[in-house]
Amino acid sequence: MVTAVAGEAAAPQGCAHIWMVDTPDGATSVGHCVRCNSLREFYNSIPEDKRINNSDIFTGRRGPNRQAWSEDDADSAVRSMYRR
Repeated sequence: MVTAVAGEAAAPQGCAHIWMVDTPDGATSVGHCVRCNSLREFYNSIPEDKRINNSDIFTGRRGPNRQAWSEDDADSAVRSMYRR
Protein backbone atom coordinates (compact mmCIF):
# COMPACT_ATOMS: atom_id res chain seq x y z
CA MET A 1 0.00 0.00 0.00
CA VAL A 2 1.37 3.39 -1.00
CA THR A 3 1.02 5.84 1.83
CA ALA A 4 3.33 8.78 1.22
CA VAL A 5 5.72 10.20 -1.33
CA ALA A 6 9.44 10.63 -0.71
CA GLY A 7 10.29 12.42 -3.95
CA GLU A 8 9.19 12.77 -7.53
CA ALA A 9 11.02 13.13 -10.83
CA ALA A 10 9.96 15.77 -13.33
CA ALA A 11 6.97 14.53 -15.31
CA PRO A 12 5.25 15.75 -18.45
CA GLN A 13 2.50 18.23 -17.68
CA GLY A 14 -1.01 16.90 -17.88
CA CYS A 15 -0.18 13.24 -17.25
CA ALA A 16 -2.76 11.57 -15.02
CA HIS A 17 -0.23 9.11 -13.59
CA ILE A 18 -0.96 5.44 -13.11
CA TRP A 19 1.76 4.18 -10.78
CA MET A 20 3.16 0.65 -10.81
CA VAL A 21 5.08 0.31 -7.54
CA ASP A 22 7.79 -2.31 -7.02
CA THR A 23 7.45 -4.94 -4.30
CA PRO A 24 8.34 -3.50 -0.87
CA ASP A 25 12.01 -3.94 -0.01
CA GLY A 26 13.19 -1.63 2.75
CA ALA A 27 11.81 1.78 3.68
CA THR A 28 10.85 2.83 0.15
CA SER A 29 9.91 1.36 -3.22
CA VAL A 30 10.31 2.83 -6.68
CA GLY A 31 7.25 3.29 -8.86
CA HIS A 32 6.95 4.20 -12.51
CA CYS A 33 4.07 5.72 -14.41
CA VAL A 34 2.76 3.36 -17.09
CA ARG A 35 1.70 6.36 -19.19
CA CYS A 36 4.76 8.65 -19.18
CA ASN A 37 7.40 6.40 -17.55
CA SER A 38 8.17 8.97 -14.81
CA LEU A 39 9.82 7.56 -11.70
CA ARG A 40 8.77 8.27 -8.13
CA GLU A 41 9.79 6.94 -4.72
CA PHE A 42 7.05 5.75 -2.32
CA TYR A 43 7.29 5.11 1.41
CA ASN A 44 6.34 1.56 2.38
CA SER A 45 4.97 2.76 5.71
CA ILE A 46 4.12 6.01 7.44
CA PRO A 47 7.03 7.38 9.51
CA GLU A 48 6.30 7.30 13.25
CA ASP A 49 6.42 11.10 13.54
CA LYS A 50 3.69 11.44 10.87
CA ARG A 51 1.22 9.04 12.53
CA ILE A 52 -1.74 10.25 14.53
CA ASN A 53 -3.84 8.32 16.97
CA ASN A 54 -7.47 9.08 16.32
CA SER A 55 -8.87 5.76 17.52
CA ASP A 56 -10.89 7.61 20.17
CA ILE A 57 -13.09 8.95 17.36
CA PHE A 58 -14.38 5.45 16.69
CA THR A 59 -14.30 3.89 20.15
CA GLY A 60 -15.85 6.80 22.02
CA ARG A 61 -13.13 6.49 24.68
CA ARG A 62 -11.71 9.84 25.68
CA GLY A 63 -9.49 10.83 28.55
CA PRO A 64 -10.98 11.98 31.87
CA ASN A 65 -12.59 15.42 31.86
CA ARG A 66 -13.07 15.35 28.10
CA GLN A 67 -16.41 15.37 26.37
CA ALA A 68 -17.39 12.56 24.05
CA TRP A 69 -17.32 13.15 20.32
CA SER A 70 -20.60 14.18 18.78
CA GLU A 71 -21.69 12.60 15.49
CA ASP A 72 -20.83 15.88 13.71
CA ASP A 73 -17.32 15.88 15.21
CA ALA A 74 -16.69 12.30 14.13
CA ASP A 75 -18.04 12.91 10.60
CA SER A 76 -15.88 16.02 10.27
CA ALA A 77 -12.78 14.18 11.47
CA VAL A 78 -13.31 11.33 9.02
CA ARG A 79 -13.91 13.75 6.12
CA SER A 80 -10.73 15.67 6.99
CA MET A 81 -8.66 12.49 6.61
CA TYR A 82 -9.57 12.40 2.91
CA ARG A 83 -8.88 16.07 2.13
CA ARG A 84 -5.62 17.06 0.51
